[in-house]
Amino acid sequence: MRVVLSYTHSDSAIAAKVRDALTHAGFEVWDPELQARGGDNFALEIGRALERADALVVLVSPEAMQSDWIRWEIEHALGNPRFEGRLIPVELRPTEELPWILRRFQVLKYEGGTRPIVDALIGIRDAA
Repeated sequence: MRVVLSYTHSDSAIAAKVRDALTHAGFEVWDPELQARGGDNFALEIGRALERADALVVLVSPEAMQSDWIRWEIEHALGNPRFEGRLIPVELRPTEELPWILRRFQVLKYEGGTRPIVDALIGIRDAA
């Protein structure tokens, strides 16, 4: 199962933990800091990754919610029927900037462990 990991640079350390846990659990993870290279058309690369993905994990923080890229990725997933039930917001730090539509989702709270994120994706994979 292919997963796009969406986060802002300031959350890179936590994103690396999430990526490593998902990879260890057998998921193919697209991480923009690893797969997108300088000089690439970033919008095109993200678009391609989302088109191939089976799920989107969004690491939510005040900084992340200021990112136009992350908001675009969320909008893409919300507008694509393939992502129904496959968009997983993970709150790293509370923010008032959380888009209203994401408040309707079960938002996982990151409390230092990645198991709830892995379990959510295993549930999606096993339901398919």
